[in-house]
Amino acid sequence: MKRLVDALRSRAFRRGVAGDPVWLGAALMLWLVARARRSDSEIVWSGKLDPGEALTVLVESPARRGSTTDTAGGKGSGLRSARRRRGR
Repeated sequence: MKRLVDALRSRAFRRGVAGDPVWLGAALMLWLVARARRSDSEIVWSGKLDPGEALTVLVESPARRGSTTDTAGGKGSGLRSARRRRGR
């Protein structure tokens, strides 16, 4: 399905740039379809930990979201993390 949408979008874009506004509109619509079909990643944080380090992530319910003091996700995001060395 992805290959078909990509091929149609490419051809429609070429014809649209050549001067046909209907094909340019079709290219835009196909681009929006391809973008909507793309799945968003569930990765919240990606990084490297040194040996002996730990990463703690606390995910709270949306009802308690505004009452947390966040360190990683910004104010009110519901994501709270702390990076610390073990053995302290």
